[in-house]
Amino acid sequence: MNFILRKFHKGIVTMSLIILTFSVTEAQNYPQNYFRNPVDIPITLSGSFGELRFNHFHSGFDIRTNGAEGMPVYAAADGWISRIRVQGYNYGNALHICHPNGFTTLYGHMQRFSDEINNFVKKEQYRTQSFEQDIHPDAEKFHVKKGQLIGYSGNSGASRAPHLHFEIRETITEACINPMLFMKGMVKDIYPPVIKSIKIYPLDSHSFISVYTKSGRKDAIYGQGIIIDVQHQKHGHFVLSGVSKIEGRGTIGFAIRAVDHYSDFESTLAPFKVQLFADHKNIFTQQLAKVEFYKQNYINAHTDYPEFVKFNRWFERSYCLPHDSLDIYVHMENKGRLFISKDKINMSYVVKDLNDSAANLDFIIHHADEASLHPKKQKNFDTIFNYRNINSFSNANFKLKMQAYSLYDNMGFSFKVLPKKAKMYSDIYHVDDAYTPFAKDCDISINASSLPQHLRDKVCVMNDMRGYIGGVYAHDWVSASAKALGDFYLMVDTTAPSIHPVNISNGAHLGGKKAIIFTISDNLSGIKSFRASIDGHWILLKCDLKKLKYWYDFDEYCSNGSHIIELSVTDQRNNTRTESWKFNR
Repeated sequence: MNFILRKFHKGIVTMSLIILTFSVTEAQNYPQNYFRNPVDIPITLSGSFGELRFNHFHSGFDIRTNGAEGMPVYAAADGWISRIRVQGYNYGNALHICHPNGFTTLYGHMQRFSDEINNFVKKEQYRTQSFEQDIHPDAEKFHVKKGQLIGYSGNSGASRAPHLHFEIRETITEACINPMLFMKGMVKDIYPPVIKSIKIYPLDSHSFISVYTKSGRKDAIYGQGIIIDVQHQKHGHFVLSGVSKIEGRGTIGFAIRAVDHYSDFESTLAPFKVQLFADHKNIFTQQLAKVEFYKQNYINAHTDYPEFVKFNRWFERSYCLPHDSLDIYVHMENKGRLFISKDKINMSYVVKDLNDSAANLDFIIHHADEASLHPKKQKNFDTIFNYRNINSFSNANFKLKMQAYSLYDNMGFSFKVLPKKAKMYSDIYHVDDAYTPFAKDCDISINASSLPQHLRDKVCVMNDMRGYIGGVYAHDWVSASAKALGDFYLMVDTTAPSIHPVNISNGAHLGGKKAIIFTISDNLSGIKSFRASIDGHWILLKCDLKKLKYWYDFDEYCSNGSHIIELSVTDQRNNTRTESWKFNR
């Protein structure tokens, strides 16, 4: 944001435009036909805005490119290139273009940039001796016109197949805006959403849910939920599958599993709007118009995180956890929580796309008689962590600390010690609940007083959910930040990364080759850095981390003749492997 403000002070955008930007976005007046299709073929999507992904909402369009790389990509509107990013992960090769209407477009996973931009980036890579780049050019450097070639589509970064990732953001706030709001006529959406199932939760210790089916009765208490499948009848109307009656007492909440299809049924995309009604009164509405970039991880509060982690099923809550402040909630009564106060309540879900095509589901919640309750024993915890507070736990060998508002809701905390296994340098410290999501990382420390001195710079903290999470040794403790709970223990990494030459051997003749290719891997902590040189001079080694692939494209820095290429790779615990090969070209 500081970068963007500097651009404004340069006079590219006046203060009146800044004020206009806020008023435009607040009024949700999204200009039509301002942005063009960034590719030359009709837009079909393999990923939509707001689609549910691990730890984040998908923040734009994934535009299909006929399964191939190298499709020309064009500036969606007049503007200037404000950021150029090169990485082996995330967006890969990416461009940001600021536009004078207060929005920024992003183009990700590109194969390469246009020649002018490519040459500029390559000079920076050689100047800084780094493949990765995060460049913020002066606003005067790269002016672009609507429809101007800026690069070619690809599969770089964390992409799983060739496509163009396209975003529209508010320039000031960097909030991600649904591109469909600007480009309604450019994307075919001929199918209504589909409701797959719902889930019902008792929301306090006095609440209860029972679902009656042909096969019997299912009960749920606080901390549990019951999934009910849904089947389609006709004309967008859905019914509960195999359910004869739902009973409940107290306060309950609902979640829904629903998808949308645009031009085909191959891709399951995100519906635009979900509404929940109780006796015809709207108690919850969510709308995927905008997601603040810095709140992307709040998806773990919006969805049933344990259900996703355990079973890879996405359920979106139609009620709000206490520390969930996403902007997608446009209306809520009592945060979407329903108190069962009458004999029966007529419930209705309405799921819509941007064309107002709808899927509807109607069902009834009956008030349960006291005699019909079959209470279950609730799980007991050592203590309860309040989400508003700083929470901590410590004993002689393990410490945990959470900042205030690290949690989205109160958490039942329990702790136990398990015996260590082979290659571990500590016991296993089991911290419940591994399925509780965090808004902020927590601090973990493990006693390492018995660790030999020569291993202190090699020790690291491991987590059963995330693997290697780092670690710094100080005063007999190893400390790290954790994004999830579960099992924690110490290991040491003393093994250097492995280098595997793909198309070069010592003394090889590479006259017919366009590149020298390697794969690099590490056994524990992961790759920290790499450096390649020819005859002692740094060369640009590119990487694709999802494939563990590293390569040098022959360029002007390698002439014909005999050479020595050297590759040095270091892992996160500073173990380094260096290998070299003679070759002729």
